[in-house]
Amino acid sequence: MIDTSLVLIKDKLNEYLREKNDLDKNKAILSNMINQDGGIAVKGQNHVVISLVNVEHETVISTFNRYVPAGADKTGIVNPPVYVNIYVLIMCYFEGENYTEGLKYLSYVIGFFQTNCVFNKHNLPGMDPGLDKLTFELCSIDPSSLSYLLSMTGAKYLPSVYYKVRMFAFQNYAIQGEVSLVSKGDNPGSLKN
Repeated sequence: MIDTSLVLIKDKLNEYLREKNDLDKNKAILSNMINQDGGIAVKGQNHVVISLVNVEHETVISTFNRYVPAGADKTGIVNPPVYVNIYVLIMCYFEGENYTEGLKYLSYVIGFFQTNCVFNKHNLPGMDPGLDKLTFELCSIDPSSLSYLLSMTGAKYLPSVYYKVRMFAFQNYAIQGEVSLVSKGDNPGSLKN
C-alpha cells in the first residue's frame, strides 16, 4: 500500500514537472539517497529524490466496530485496524552550477503539493482500494532535527522539504473469535415476572 501510493505520487509529480519545464524525461525518483554501503544510491545528478524517512502510528482514530458478520447466527471478532502516517523527505539533488536549478525544482515541489495536498481515487487513479484519501502536510523541521535525520540516512544536506502523509489504514479481517448473536428471548431484561 505504501509503495504503490508513493510510486503513484511520484508519477503525478513527474507529470507536473514535465509540464512546468517542457521536459521529455522524469526528474522525480523514489529512492534512498545513500546505499547501506555508504555509496550514493541515485544514479546521476539533477533529480528530485523522494524518500520515506519515518512511519508513525496514528492513535487518534478510535471509531471501530470489532464485530463482523460470520454467518447466520454468529458474529466474528476482528482486531482493529492499524493507522499509520508516513513522513517523506523530498530532496533536490542538483550540484555545482545546477544548484539554482535545484532550488527552482524545490519551488515546483512545494507548489505541486500546495495545489495537490489531497489525493483520492478521483485524482489519483490506481490508488489502493483500502485507502480513501492521502493528505500531504508540509512540516517544519528545525536545523538540528534535520541534521539528525540526514545523518541517520547517511546523506549530506540538500535543499529539501519534509511532508507528513496521512493516513494509511492496515486492516486484515481475520476473525480472532466468534460470538453467538443475542436474540430478544436471550435478554434477561426482557423477561416478565
